[in-house]
Amino acid sequence: MGAGCATAPAPVSDRDLTVSEGTTFTVALDRRAGTGYGWMVDGADTQTVTLVARSIERDVAAPGAPEREVFVFLAKRSGTTTLHFSYGRPWEAATPTPAARAYRVQVIRC
Repeated sequence: MGAGCATAPAPVSDRDLTVSEGTTFTVALDRRAGTGYGWMVDGADTQTVTLVARSIERDVAAPGAPEREVFVFLAKRSGTTTLHFSYGRPWEAATPTPAARAYRVQVIRC
């Protein structure tokens, strides 16, 4: 998911990312095609990381087929932030989201 320095500490879990300042890293989350549900990133510290691209990857173009929503971030400066992702329909903001993910990102200077 992320590239880091040769001396970067090992992540504690798959949701702990250590990346080098000035590099990009991706977070890919599974979703179902044709349901209206998608992933949204909430509250990222834009001084530390910035969303630079977002895309959908599909293996099969059929309603209900599995697909991945891919977020590409730029690690701007050293620090630590948490990326919060919620899974839902954007027009149903008042309802509880069926899923959520959080990724702790440590940006280090090499």
